[in-house]
Amino acid sequence: MSFQLQAQDWVQVSSLPESFNATDHSFAFSFDDMGYIVSGNSITGRRDDFYQYDSNTDTWTELAPFPGGARGFAIGDTWDGKAYFGFGADDQSRLNDLWVFDPSDMTWTELASCPCEARIHPAMVAQNGKVFVGLGGGSTSGNMNDWWAYDIASNTWSQKVDLPSVPRHHPYQFGIGDFVYTGFGHGDGIFNDWYRYDIIGESWTQAASLPAEARVAGTQFSYNGLGYVLSGDGEDHRSMDTGEFWAYDPATDTWEELPPHPEGSRWAPASFVINGEVYIINGPSFGEYKTENYKFNLESNADSDQDGFTSNEDCDDNNPDVNPDQTEIPYNGIDDDCNEMTLDDDLDEDGFVLAEDCDDENPNINPDQLEEPYNGIDDDCNEMTLDDDLDEDGFDLAEDCDDDNPNINSDQLEEPYNGIDDDCNEMTLDDDLDEDGFVLAEDCDDENPNINPDQLEEPYNGIDDDCNEMTLDDDLDEDGFVLAEDCDDENAEINPDAEDIPNNGIDEDCDGMDLMTSSYELANSTINIFPNPASDMINIDMSDNLKYNANIYDSQGRLIISTTNQSVIDIQILTQGIYLLEIKDLNSGQKVIERIVKGI
Repeated sequence: MSFQLQAQDWVQVSSLPESFNATDHSFAFSFDDMGYIVSGNSITGRRDDFYQYDSNTDTWTELAPFPGGARGFAIGDTWDGKAYFGFGADDQSRLNDLWVFDPSDMTWTELASCPCEARIHPAMVAQNGKVFVGLGGGSTSGNMNDWWAYDIASNTWSQKVDLPSVPRHHPYQFGIGDFVYTGFGHGDGIFNDWYRYDIIGESWTQAASLPAEARVAGTQFSYNGLGYVLSGDGEDHRSMDTGEFWAYDPATDTWEELPPHPEGSRWAPASFVINGEVYIINGPSFGEYKTENYKFNLESNADSDQDGFTSNEDCDDNNPDVNPDQTEIPYNGIDDDCNEMTLDDDLDEDGFVLAEDCDDENPNINPDQLEEPYNGIDDDCNEMTLDDDLDEDGFDLAEDCDDDNPNINSDQLEEPYNGIDDDCNEMTLDDDLDEDGFVLAEDCDDENPNINPDQLEEPYNGIDDDCNEMTLDDDLDEDGFVLAEDCDDENAEINPDAEDIPNNGIDEDCDGMDLMTSSYELANSTINIFPNPASDMINIDMSDNLKYNANIYDSQGRLIISTTNQSVIDIQILTQGIYLLEIKDLNSGQKVIERIVKGI
């Protein structure tokens, strides 16, 4: 904790109306931008006046009087948006009552009174849902050191362990965290000792004494984890030369002096804190009531982290590593150098912080950008938006010849003739598989380099060598019979369907022999016998209606076949060999004999 003393740190503000500007032992408190002051002693006696201060307009407004009656030497504190106030003395006796003020409806409500001795000048601290009251001056016991707790939720009181020190009245006190602090005051002397009460453990511990003269009847408050004691009478119960102002740091159990308020110290002044500024109100100094009120900016003068910068220069006065001399550390969420212009996040100023921006040094990379494929950059900061391997086949563009089609990549089998490089390998042929210079559209057999339009047709190999259906490979004479059937495939007049011309030496019907005929004259008729040789039938052609027998004998003279007037003799039953055909006129008995050959 550190404060830097500066001249003219205290600023004068409006005084209370003249009817209430000369008081002591009043209770002042604040909520949001509004301050309040109630009750107290004045030249005219005890008071029940109640005023509200507007820090925005620096004006005071009188409110309805406090309903608990005029009183002095009372005490109060705030907790959870409400003010608790009580004790002191009216014109008849000392009091032990307790009241609560709710600013939401501007009402006072009386609570359960303390079952303790009534008293003036007690300590009161509202903290952690309780109101702690103790010490003070009782009408019977005099100065006291007892300690009581009021439970706000149950509206009940209970006694706690006494302050482990001498009885006293008009001490200083405040609450911070789970602890209540109190000390100083007047008893068998005036003191500067200091004590801490553990709310949870319900025990007392002595803390560091004030490193200055003892004092009594000042004002006090806590703010931002520190406690403050302001003004009051010195060790001789008289005003001190300056309005001393001290801050207590519970973390280090140390005291540090702050700039004093103007003129001498005041006895039993009031105070409240609004927006980091403490106001000191009323109270006499050296026997004269002071009507001038002042405020002091607690944050502008404090150097709590002792880094050499006060809170009006230091953007985090609780961290010595944060001040204008520091170097900004990006992305730690801290304004290290207290300069809003030095970027801690969104260094590229593209509107996206590091948690959203995958490259905070490039304004062209952020979630608002469109992904540009294949640049190796996550332009839109979305890992789901593909930059490479757009077809998600496991191959990036450097390996994939079509990154828009998952069926095309180095793992695929080449499918010939689809016009696609399926396996992304130019060496794997898609067309002209036989590499003869002709694609499938021109090549009738793309697996044989010897078959293509540049080849000569080789007849009778069963192959379309030149890929031209008009170039004949078989049945060259186009008579309807291929070479296997056609005994002369260059002559359309010779084929199994042709009629064999007898005795011309040509096998026109491709039966393996030329048709041989024999011609005879019998009984004025011309007889033609054909074919000979024959394999199945022998024809007998008569020029007129000659009546005749036809007999066939084997080489032994045995009759094998005999027919009458039949122009076709079936010889399929005959075995291969030489036979004699006898034709005999039935009228004249004349006959002719023809030697015939039975073929296969």
